[in-house]
This record gives sequence, structure tokens and C-alpha cells, in this order.
Amino acid sequence: MLAREGFEVESAVGFTAAIQACKKGKFDLVIMGHSIPPEDKSAIVKQLRAVCSTPILALRRPNEPPVKTAEYNLDSSDPQHFLSYIKEITNHPRQSTG
Repeated sequence: MLAREGFEVESAVGFTAAIQACKKGKFDLVIMGHSIPPEDKSAIVKQLRAVCSTPILALRRPNEPPVKTAEYNLDSSDPQHFLSYIKEITNHPRQSTG
């Protein structure tokens, strides 16, 4: 969905891959998926902060508490709201629909 909107996307599956990607690349935003257990998200943010200063968006399930150490938090249940929020955060222009 993000690539279709003109974003360059690099996926990192797993904690180690995310740390390595953050070390190597310059990113506008790191997005932590909603499937990461809440207790692990803060630890991941701490490790990412040790290697890069990229802002972090933590996606949450409904009723899950926000990750206080992440710059952004979002309930991930609405894909259109997710996309709008990413565009707002990154100052990405809206793609023309016609």
C-alpha cells in the first residue's frame, strides 16, 4: 500500500534485521507492526535509538496502550487513516487520483 502511494519501502522481518537496516540506511520513518507484543516494543525502540535517530511509528491494536518512547502511535485498524497519517508525518504529497 505504501509503495503504491510512492513511498520507498524496506521491510525488515525480525528484530535483528530491523536494527541492521536502521544502521545502514537513512529513513524518514520506522514503522513497528501491531503484531509485535506490547512489552517488546519499548525494548525495540531503545535498541533502534542506539543505532539511529529515525522517528518511530508504533502501530497498536485497539485498546493497546501507546508506546511512550515512540514519536508516533496509531491504532492500525483503518488502512486509509494509516495512509493519511503516514503522509502527514512524512510531509509526503498526496498522489493524484485522476
